[in-house]
Amino acid sequence: AFYQPSLHLLNNKKPSAKSVTDYYFPKLIVEDSMLYLKSAYNKIPAFYIKDRKGEHRIVQKSIGTEEWFGYRNGKVVYTAFSTHPRWSLIDYSDLVLLDLRTRKEVRISHHMKYFTPDLSPSGNTIVAIRINDSLETQLQVMESKNGKLLQSFSSANAYFTNPRFINENSVVVGVRTPDSKMSLQQVELTSGKWTPLTPPLSSSISVPYVQHDTIYFTASFFGNDDLFALTLTDKKLFQLTNRSLGTYDPSAFRETLVFTSFTSYGLQLESMPLESALWQSVSPDALVSYKEKYKVALENNILDIPTKRFSTKRYKASTHLFNFHSYSPNYSDPEFTFSLYGNNILNTFTNELFYRYNRNENSHGFGRNTAFGGLFPVLSAGSEYTFNRHLTLPGKVILKDQLEVRVGANIPLNFTKGKTYRFFNVGSNYVFNRSIPKGMYKDSVSSGSVGYLHHFISWYQYLPRAVQHIYPKIGYTIVANHRHYVSSKGSQFLTGGQLFLPSLGNHSIVIAGSIQETKADTTNVVFSNRFSNSRGYSDRYFTRMWKLSGNYHFPIAYPDFGFASIIYLQRLRANVFYDFTRVYRFNKTRLRDLRSVGGEIYFDTKWWNQLPVSFGIRMSHLLDDGFGTQDRRGKNYFELIVPVNLISQ
Repeated sequence: AFYQPSLHLLNNKKPSAKSVTDYYFPKLIVEDSMLYLKSAYNKIPAFYIKDRKGEHRIVQKSIGTEEWFGYRNGKVVYTAFSTHPRWSLIDYSDLVLLDLRTRKEVRISHHMKYFTPDLSPSGNTIVAIRINDSLETQLQVMESKNGKLLQSFSSANAYFTNPRFINENSVVVGVRTPDSKMSLQQVELTSGKWTPLTPPLSSSISVPYVQHDTIYFTASFFGNDDLFALTLTDKKLFQLTNRSLGTYDPSAFRETLVFTSFTSYGLQLESMPLESALWQSVSPDALVSYKEKYKVALENNILDIPTKRFSTKRYKASTHLFNFHSYSPNYSDPEFTFSLYGNNILNTFTNELFYRYNRNENSHGFGRNTAFGGLFPVLSAGSEYTFNRHLTLPGKVILKDQLEVRVGANIPLNFTKGKTYRFFNVGSNYVFNRSIPKGMYKDSVSSGSVGYLHHFISWYQYLPRAVQHIYPKIGYTIVANHRHYVSSKGSQFLTGGQLFLPSLGNHSIVIAGSIQETKADTTNVVFSNRFSNSRGYSDRYFTRMWKLSGNYHFPIAYPDFGFASIIYLQRLRANVFYDFTRVYRFNKTRLRDLRSVGGEIYFDTKWWNQLPVSFGIRMSHLLDDGFGTQDRRGKNYFELIVPVNLISQ
């Protein structure tokens, strides 16, 4: 009997241009129930099922590099990303089997590079494309319960793409040859026999789907991505759509064809009765004789150019050591930094030239950092000269210049896997410090040199962010630093963190806290004040300080407005906050609480359509008296917020 899915399964209203949504590989899995992967500007990728009761989110998709998935009998197979903990350029794409009934996932391969997997009709085997380090492909078949390899097909002259099971014993797969021509072919698993289904053409062929004896797929045979069908019994080819924009991800259920179409609002769901499709017969001669309207390549095959073999030698790691390529501002309260970055060609040696402003001390610094990452620990060194450090102590302000030179090592690790990003870093530096007192109190501070050790550790874990998410929906960051003299007593401990909590829509709730404490060094003249006070108060250096703050970020508008390809205004957003800071005397007894409330307005922009820059304004209302005439209870304090990075990794 003819079956057409109800309109409630499809998009029956125009989507908002501010929340572009993409639907991938829709499948009518049972009557009146559709499975698909959905990703949007305001949602991270997840699997959904839509039925008469509405849309149901099944589970978030693990972090991956492709949207493709296969489905059979209540189970989904797709690929998920992971990486070598130390060498992030060594990454993996492993097979994940998801049970839609229990919502449990099992990773059935480890440290492999699989792509576009599909389940057999019985669900007992999986076919996927494996890519090796030389970018050669293999068509591999394995058991779905444990990933055990059963069969493997390879060819030095073929690149395999998008396999789908036809039945338990045969697979349809795209085959691209070195002359950039592509065809659909069928392979029998038991015999290893290959049968061409379409002639090799300079056209793309992708996302096949098999129902009974018909293969539905997208191809650019006539210059546009349209849907085609090929019947296996007689090898006849039919064109199903003829549109100005692309159509993708076809699947069939009974007498209904479901697919996605490209729009300015993303890939949208569509369906049509199979009998309403064009079903225009296409002959092999028409495919071969078709001439492209707009040629995009040379008429002559570039592979016909005579070749020459050159001698080889090991590439020198010292080549282009100082290859400066980009710059970036960064704001990590209370320090603003503007950096110029450079890497050697092998990306093992990095350099940074920077300017730094510390608003706590009203100081300016210039320096250089360098690091060598060719070993398991990253070896680093750097130097910085700081001018006019203003150290506000009870009853006086000390002014001095400072030179610091450091050497050290750290181990940055990337444990990203599954649903969250995870980063860990630990290391130590030896720092040589030379102080040069200035001003009226220069005789109260001894000049000279001192050496100290700086130890640090950090851990970040958070969900991916959609385009319109201000902060991750769930996550946290923890950072700790400890500095102490080598040959005498004196130390500074600073730790802080952020907690990202679930919230409505594109809103973000962020709870933050930090603690800074010094010991023995009662004049606080060597270790910089890196503590961020409650917003609106001037920053003073005390022996112990801690702070808690709550932030509620929310979007106001999405102007999507640009001017002359110079600046593009993406979003206007706001934040309301509450800060609570407690400071202590040098004997560690409580001195005062500093509380403030207020709001911030941010402008998220892109300059020259490339560099993301966020800046804004802040109004702080003080709830307590501070330590200066300007820090009075009830006063409103206005600030300009310089460019910031939302999350530092």
